[in-house]
Amino acid sequence: VRCVQETGTWGIIKMVSKGLIFWVSVLLIPILSFFGLKYLTRPPSGLILLPNKYGNAKIIYESTRGLPYVEGETSLAVYFAFGYTHAADRLYTLQIMRGIARGKLSEMFGANGLEADKLIRSLQVESVIDSEMELLSKEKKEILEAYIDGINSYANSITILPLEFYLLGIKFEKWTYKDTLAVLKFLSFTLSCHWQLTSLRTGIAAKYGKVLAEKLVPYGIENSFLEEETIINKNDIVDKKEEKVNSTEEPKDSKKAETKKLEDPSKHQSTKQPPAGAQSKKSPASMRGSNTWAVSGKHTASGKPMLAADPHLSHHLPGEMYLVSLSFPSGDKMVGCSIPGIPAVLIGRTNTISWGVTVSLIENIDLFSIQLNKGNTQYWYDGAWRDLMVHTEVIKIKGLPDFKYPVYKTHHGPILHYPLIKELGGFFAVGNAAYLDQPYAFSWFGVKENDRTISAILEMKNIHTVDEFIETVQKFDGLAASLVFASADGDIGYWATGKIPKRKNIKDAMYSRDGSLPENDWKEVYPAEENPHVINPESGFVISCNNKINPGKGFHEVGTTAASNARAMRATKLLSSLIKEKTPITLQHMKLIQNDVVDQFSVAITPHLKKIVTEEMMRKYPFTQKEQEIIKDFIHSLSIWNYQQDKESKAALIYNVWEEELFSLLLHKYFPDEFERESITHSFYVDHFLGKMMESWAKGKEQDSDFCQNNFNKGMKDKCIYNVIFALVLTHKKITEELGTNQNNWKWGNMHTLVYKHLPFGDTPLKPFFDRIVSSPGNSNTLYMATNHFIKPGQENACGPVFRMVTSMDTIENTYLTADGGQSSSVLSEHYDDLVDSLTEAKYIKFDKKPTGRTVHLVNNPDSSSQQQPNDYLSLSR
Repeated sequence: VRCVQETGTWGIIKMVSKGLIFWVSVLLIPILSFFGLKYLTRPPSGLILLPNKYGNAKIIYESTRGLPYVEGETSLAVYFAFGYTHAADRLYTLQIMRGIARGKLSEMFGANGLEADKLIRSLQVESVIDSEMELLSKEKKEILEAYIDGINSYANSITILPLEFYLLGIKFEKWTYKDTLAVLKFLSFTLSCHWQLTSLRTGIAAKYGKVLAEKLVPYGIENSFLEEETIINKNDIVDKKEEKVNSTEEPKDSKKAETKKLEDPSKHQSTKQPPAGAQSKKSPASMRGSNTWAVSGKHTASGKPMLAADPHLSHHLPGEMYLVSLSFPSGDKMVGCSIPGIPAVLIGRTNTISWGVTVSLIENIDLFSIQLNKGNTQYWYDGAWRDLMVHTEVIKIKGLPDFKYPVYKTHHGPILHYPLIKELGGFFAVGNAAYLDQPYAFSWFGVKENDRTISAILEMKNIHTVDEFIETVQKFDGLAASLVFASADGDIGYWATGKIPKRKNIKDAMYSRDGSLPENDWKEVYPAEENPHVINPESGFVISCNNKINPGKGFHEVGTTAASNARAMRATKLLSSLIKEKTPITLQHMKLIQNDVVDQFSVAITPHLKKIVTEEMMRKYPFTQKEQEIIKDFIHSLSIWNYQQDKESKAALIYNVWEEELFSLLLHKYFPDEFERESITHSFYVDHFLGKMMESWAKGKEQDSDFCQNNFNKGMKDKCIYNVIFALVLTHKKITEELGTNQNNWKWGNMHTLVYKHLPFGDTPLKPFFDRIVSSPGNSNTLYMATNHFIKPGQENACGPVFRMVTSMDTIENTYLTADGGQSSSVLSEHYDDLVDSLTEAKYIKFDKKPTGRTVHLVNNPDSSSQQQPNDYLSLSR
């Protein structure tokens, strides 16, 4: 779940795909005719002779969904095969990720990629990559080398590249360690969301003051709606600096599980992830985060902890995640999801530890306002001009001369390239509108030297205990994430990662800071062991749903940004109920919770809606008799609703469209520009605002608020009440426009579609060939998370789970998982889209101890040449 809209990736690709429409369409038919037979032929099995120095390896592609089971005679052979299968299935994905992460999209897409490249180059990531490589031990460098050799060995062994390369007129260049580290850095950048909150809050405050800024982008509890749900309860915060974990085999006998008290560990907030890569100039999309939770073995049928994880990112093809299983000669195993380009299982499990990851919103980044001199050679600091560090980046542009782009760095960090953010709009539009005329330095440990994140990730396979896990994740210096974990020894817990700077007051982190004042400088960081965490809460479970981490006490008060609690409340309710009833929790329970579609936010809002919409109020405004009958019918449907956001529900359709229409009527006075306004109303913070307002209006308060002024209610009293009722009229209009007048068709799933757009051909006439569309349940506040684009002609599902896993720590074989889209990036592969229905229909793949399927043997033959291989083994392209 990332905060850069469309996971960063889709928003950027959306922009650079302009200009492909004509020539791609012209080329498609002859290309398919020429290469079709090869692409439609199932990849061969058997012996693959490759020059490598790591030893023999084997990849068994599970027969139904293509999940690769990788094993090798040495650990390095496993990583070599890991790189090989990433390239075999996702060579095009690797090319795209490299272009984004290293600011090289212009080389593929021409001038359309320039703004995206300038943003990435302005971060100056490559200036710290070499120093991070120097931190790696010899063993870790060998792992990285083996993985990279696997990618390149596959690329060198094929004569036909994937279709997308020919459509774009590009070649695959040799993969390097800089590519891998840059992809990881981009992942860390998009997961570090705090600065985006700072940007938005600062922009609103500059125009309208902090009161409005904190209503719309809240932190703490003052502007929070729904019951306070935090990951860590105040009773879990202890003064002891050292906490031991349980080492007994049987968790039911563990005394450790009683040493902490967590009243509601799943105090989580449903996070509407912010829109940064807008989907259209009329309607930005919103995104919301991820879910992960762990349950103590005291409450499970297996007697061992269980863990569930599902990260929420944008849906597209090729999918974001790649499923993989790695088996090492030592007997260690890893299974879970990976991202092509990074040699690691990012969410998954080993024999002894499992973990899930969500965005933490922790205060790990500051934006410092910078005053430059006229020549852009110096910046003002401590009463004097100080020289900028200036470097010229040379950006190659397809079909055009190279572009020389100066980038700047202060002692705070690099100066961000903001025009791109304004062009992408969405989440950033308001936040930057107020100060785009002045530069901001980006202070983040990810762009400072000695970030140990890559080193820590390469250690994951060697982790066997919770102590080792905690020691490792404390090295995620630039990666701000919430990690929930469970162990075979019986422990469960939570740890917030990322270096956090010390500040005089945590509230200083909520707005941009004056970069000219020495007192604002980062001087120290909190020790990693003092990051927010909890181990073995008394409640018996721990939940992270992108909600507020900290109750505002302890852990230096970091992690206090507020978001909607709906998903956390629902997960807490379901797990607490099972525990209270003494029902042993099974993996089937975990799957059912993952796919639950009850919206706790609508549970709280609907009673206020029914209280506001009365016959007396309807008569107060100029609604026709027909409109009044429509309103009554809608209120009746909502009155008998069970709050399930399922595909067949008429009430779910009414509620979701009404909520969107109501948002469209608010904040016109403050944000007259529609796109800018929707950047706020589609953000993941606005639930608090709407909830507090509905609560107040239902009590007869603030019914004529400035928030409600628009062209529809000029001269009226109680404008807010009118908006609430009028939104129901607009709801009827929209539903009939989209679904017709036959109410048998009025079902949430008929309007709520999950659209898998291809990157980048989903915005060209080739869309029907590359894209896939299915009906979707859920919404942004359900555990089955599905955030809408609200792009006509329907409410398109923009973001949701791209990977799911449930596992029991009694044995790795009790692991079920699935991913988004398919394993292959080739549109002609049987595994391009065969996972599309896995999310909407809750289909999981069970880990197989003895998998069967197409098998590839990568045989160590240092004297062989890929060009001299038998023809039968030349092409493994899918």
